[in-house]
Amino acid sequence: MLVAVCTVARAQAASCASPEGNDASLRASLHYVESSPNPAQRCSGCSFFSDPKGDCGNCTIFNAPANINGHCDSWSART
Repeated sequence: MLVAVCTVARAQAASCASPEGNDASLRASLHYVESSPNPAQRCSGCSFFSDPKGDCGNCTIFNAPANINGHCDSWSART
């Protein structure tokens, strides 16, 4: 059962990746992770994040989807 849960979680996380995959180096340089180590600094609370649909939303830094629970070095509190 645990394997199935992990597989589903990975599939959902992958759905937030850029469809073209052309921003991988940008995500790496900004240390983007799908799950923020700091719950107070999640993509969902970032000023660059909008239009959440399920676990994903749009990130203007990446110009692509990001996970609502994700985090990167460019995180900026929504005002």
